[in-house]
Amino acid sequence: MKHVVLVIVALLALVSLAVAYGRGLVPGRDACVLLSVDKREYLARNEAVFQTIRLPSYLRKSYSTTWTHAIPAHNQCLPTENGPPYGAYLTTRVYGGEHLGLDERVLRGRWVRGEAGDVRTANFRRGSASLTVTTTAEGVLLTVDSRGYGGRSH
Repeated sequence: MKHVVLVIVALLALVSLAVAYGRGLVPGRDACVLLSVDKREYLARNEAVFQTIRLPSYLRKSYSTTWTHAIPAHNQCLPTENGPPYGAYLTTRVYGGEHLGLDERVLRGRWVRGEAGDVRTANFRRGSASLTVTTTAEGVLLTVDSRGYGGRSH
């Protein structure tokens, strides 16, 4: 009977470890992160946030490029300076042209303004999403993180 109980306990422990590893978490080190969040899913959520922003036509016409930036997980099992596992992905769109800016009234209602990083940067929040608007002499950058305010699994 003792052996049966030990086998059952061992099986339960193995199942628990398998579930944790499957989720990318390693128990024992404050549930450190072993795997990155799903990049395709994360970027699709960022894109969905962009689709809700009604940009004025002058900005839509000045669209230049988009890039993504991976953010390392904050509690990696094997820390690397800028490498995986990643806990988030930022998507930045660049709208090029002199004297461009974003009239914040287009964000009215759903987005709440937060503290600015500097005079050229405005931060906004809508639910768990974050939006950073940076104005430069060359244009406007909009950076979205669909889970920038909580909700990160890693």
